[in-house]
This record gives sequence, structure tokens and C-alpha cells, in this order.
Amino acid sequence: MFVDPFADAPPPTRCGGMLVVPVHIIDLHASVWARARSARVHVDSTMIYRVGPTTGSPFFDLRQRIDRCWIDGVPVDPSAVAHEPVGGFADGVRVVRRRHSADSVHHLRVVYRLDKPMSDLSGAYPPRVSWTGPRLHWSFGMADLYAGRYLEMWFPSNLPFDQFRFTLNLHITGTPVHHTAITNGRAIVRAVNHWSIRFPSWFTTLSPLLEVHAADTVEVAAATVRLPISRRPVIVTAAKPVSRPEVLTAGIERISAVLAEQERRFGTFIGDAFTCFFHGAAGGMEYAHATTTSIAALPHEVIHSWFARGVMPATAADGWWDEAFTRYLELGEGPEPLDFRSDPIELCSRQPFQRTTSPLSYVAGSRVFRGIAALIGPGRLIEVMGEFFNVYRGATATTATLEAFLVRTTGEGALVDVFHRFVYGFDGAAPPSHRLSASSPALPPHPVVQVHSGNALWGNGAHPPGQFG
Repeated sequence: MFVDPFADAPPPTRCGGMLVVPVHIIDLHASVWARARSARVHVDSTMIYRVGPTTGSPFFDLRQRIDRCWIDGVPVDPSAVAHEPVGGFADGVRVVRRRHSADSVHHLRVVYRLDKPMSDLSGAYPPRVSWTGPRLHWSFGMADLYAGRYLEMWFPSNLPFDQFRFTLNLHITGTPVHHTAITNGRAIVRAVNHWSIRFPSWFTTLSPLLEVHAADTVEVAAATVRLPISRRPVIVTAAKPVSRPEVLTAGIERISAVLAEQERRFGTFIGDAFTCFFHGAAGGMEYAHATTTSIAALPHEVIHSWFARGVMPATAADGWWDEAFTRYLELGEGPEPLDFRSDPIELCSRQPFQRTTSPLSYVAGSRVFRGIAALIGPGRLIEVMGEFFNVYRGATATTATLEAFLVRTTGEGALVDVFHRFVYGFDGAAPPSHRLSASSPALPPHPVVQVHSGNALWGNGAHPPGQFG
């Protein structure tokens, strides 16, 4: 079944005298050379992309300083792909200053030194690439409360609406120290300190995890568990710095218990492995069937394997619903009717170039789901969200998609008013033109994606404190 990769993409947008248009990344390759002798890391990356249905200047993002650049094999000055404040956001996206025809396919190659990303680096576990003598430490360090904190920190990437495959070839040279790569991609060891890591085509810019550490600085444990519904074996891998006090076997048991509980609630776990890195900082961050986390945040991050990285928000503005529902499940608080006399709250701005999840998602967002539970019943809410996951697993979904699914599945028209006031932030009741009902046309079908993760670990030898991803 054909799924339009541009269905949830930002619309063509005027900026800097250009009509800025979205692209779909067909393939992304990156070769990374980490050279201990010079204490530097260099990248040569190629992005193959298809332009959407409108002719214009394509956008993508990369939060590194580009040294050399080619478009369709022709060398251009890096200024030809500079950042623009598209959508009114100061950090914006990179725009290709070439007019590309609709539906055309192109190659962008960039070469650069990998360094601290030009992103908002706040939070308890920020991104890091650094050397301590002959030892490399590289942490992807994603976060959803800070702008520019997904794959674009390190490699050419897209906004969350797009799903694409990514192959990373990593070479660490000039060091006798064996290193370990902890990842949720499928990794092949080519040689000592040399890996080829493949991330599948259903991943978005929010999905990939990579932690690279000297092997003698981390402790790793793994176990195979069989989940209660799918009955498939799942490899659970946990790792931590050797200096940390976490007991990995206990962590694996806890992960396995949460996976089993959520599979019973919502349906088959989306991966065949789960990877966890206990970083020792506060809070945690979700990746596709993986997490970097503290012990306290662990249940929250594992639940995200269903909502956030199982069915994924199509834009950063849609990121509220996965945090809200996960927090609702985590807290286990009972239904509570919403007070329509209270002030409206905006959780979803509907701005396609927004780069952060609303910080109100955790408290005000979970309150929305308590209100929905009061309308349709807490048990029915779990059932419907399970149906939502199983329709959109391995795919992206907007807030409007979730709203329509809830209304049409439950037949509860009052949910339109809930979203109107407490999600979109409008005063008053939703106008008749905005109303949905159980008799509205059916949602378009969406494929159920069958996904398989790769190896969690291949070795040779965030958020502010207290907040979760």
C-alpha cells in the first residue's frame, strides 16, 4: 500500500525570497573517521532525496559547520545550504539555494569535522563527542525539549514527518584501545573499532541511538526474554559506565517487566531487542526500542516504545501527546472531568517548523488524558489507544489524526471540544465546521509496519533534571 511521505510535511513556505519545499530522504549514508592521533572526528555524508509535489528550494537540517559541499556532484560553496529562519523560527532549517523541480531526485554530499552541535545543548545529558587521550566518547544525546536535538545534530536529516534508512560506517583509528558501540541499529563489526550500523527505513530523525565508549569504561549485560502476547524472544541489553552503581541484571528485570505489562495493554512490542544505557544523569530520553536513562525514569522511557517511538509524532508540535499519555500511564491517576471554565491551554501549536515539544505536555497533557478517561472510561481509553498503536505502529501520526481516531472509534463528539480548548488552546466551544463524529468518513488506511531491530551492542574486546523524555 502506498503511503505518501509528504502527507504530514510542512507546506511550501516563503522565506528569503525562496519558496521552501519539503523533501523525502530516500537514503542517507555517512562515513565517520575518528582519529585518536589528531583527536578529531571527520564525516563524509551523502543524502539522496526526492522533492515533494511543489517545485522550489528544498530544506533539510544539519547542526554542524560544513567544510565542503556538492549538489548532484557539482561542488558548491557551503553557503548554498545555509540556515534560514523558515516558519518564523530563528534557528530555522537549512535551505538548498537551488530551484528543484517537483518530484525530482537529487544527491547532497557534505564533508565536515564533527564537533559540538550548533543546537540548544541544555538538559541533564547533552550530546557529546570528545577524546580523553586515546579514548573516544560519543553520545548522540537527543532531547525533545530543546531545538535541533535529533539526528540533525550529527548528520543531514529531516523533520520528524519523514522516515528514511540510514547507514553509518564508523572507524576509530590510531588507538590501541578497543571501543564499544551501543546502538539500536543493526551493526556489523568489520574490524577492530570499525562498524557498519544500519538503521531501518521506518526510523525518523528521532529514532537512532548511538553511544561509543572505550570498552574498559562501560559494563554491559544482556538477557533474552519472551514477551507474553507476541511470544517472540526479545534481547534486552543494559549498559552503564563502570563507575556507576546500577545493577544491570536488576535493570534488565525491570525493563522486561515493563515491556510485558505494556504488551498486554497495547499490543506487540515493535522491536526484537531493547537497548538501555544508564547514563547516571537525571531523567531520560526515548529512542526506537531503546533509551538512555536514569533508574527513576526507566518505566517512562520503556513505555515510550509504544507511544513516541512505536507510533511517532509527525511534528515536534505533535510531541505533546506521546509525553502526555506516557505520563498518564506512569502516574496511574484516575479519571477527572475537565473544567471548561478554566483557561484554554495550547499543547499543539500546529506550527510545522516548531522544533521542540511543549513543556506543558507532562502535567497539562496528562491532565487531558485524565479528562478523556472521564468521558469514555479509563478501560476504554486503554483499549482505544491500543487500537491506535496497532493501526499506526511504525508510522507517524499528527494530533489531528489522534483526535479523529478517538472521536470516530469512541463516537464521543465531546472530544472535539476537549482538543479545541485543552490541546489547540482556543477559547469557547469548537465551531460546527470543526466537528467530527462517528459517522464521519473513515480514516485513510495506514500500513501496519513489521519491524525488526538489530544488535543492541557491538564491542571490540535530554532533559532538565527531574524531567523525562
